[in-house]
Amino acid sequence: MMHASSYLQIIIALLTVLGLLWVVSWGIRRYLVPQALRSPSPNLCITGHLPLDMKHRLIELSLNGRCYYIVLGGTQPVMVLGEAGEELPALKTNP
Repeated sequence: MMHASSYLQIIIALLTVLGLLWVVSWGIRRYLVPQALRSPSPNLCITGHLPLDMKHRLIELSLNGRCYYIVLGGTQPVMVLGEAGEELPALKTNP
């Protein structure tokens, strides 16, 4: 049977390992990931995403205060919709 001091050592070792993993992941994100990948533009941000089915995903973007919706997947990879759902043909890309 294990004594209380053995349980305490196990808990301290586990917390130490978890702490070291957190420090390493923070350091990698902080110093090795380029700034461009963290925030490509202060005016552009992804505000939400929703899987529609197995092939399609709806992405909600905010760009300069306007909201855009992008449907990704399927035979037509990108379709851009404006704020009220109107399609923006100038931004639509065909394969």
